[in-house]
Amino acid sequence: MRALIVALLTASLSSVAAPPTRDPFQPPTVLKPPTPSAVCTTALCRHDLSDLTLVAIVSGDSEPRVMFENRDGKGFVAKRNTQVGTTGARITKISRECVTLTHFITGADGRFQPVVENVCIEGAAQPGDYDYLRDRPFTP
Repeated sequence: MRALIVALLTASLSSVAAPPTRDPFQPPTVLKPPTPSAVCTTALCRHDLSDLTLVAIVSGDSEPRVMFENRDGKGFVAKRNTQVGTTGARITKISRECVTLTHFITGADGRFQPVVENVCIEGAAQPGDYDYLRDRPFTP
């Protein structure tokens, strides 16, 4: 009986293949960023970024939300990771006055490269503006 158990254990150990080792002289594999889905379910995907205006940001919550407005005056509410515009850009960061949109393009070398664009509320004070009430440059 003991010999049978030892034989089964050695057979099971020999059938387990060692994990393949990576060749140190080959470059590591590059992961592709997620491609935008072919079917976009939000109404924001149907509008070009130039047609949308950032109107409001609600950042007091654990999940901040933003509101875009198209040229007709219709408002659209979005949150992080929402697809915006026809280029497949996604909202990656929401701060108090600005929203960061990121989309990927294929570079000359064939790799995906991120394109980051900040969209800010029109008329909001930006770093570098002058704060006339406090008589000093504005700092957020």
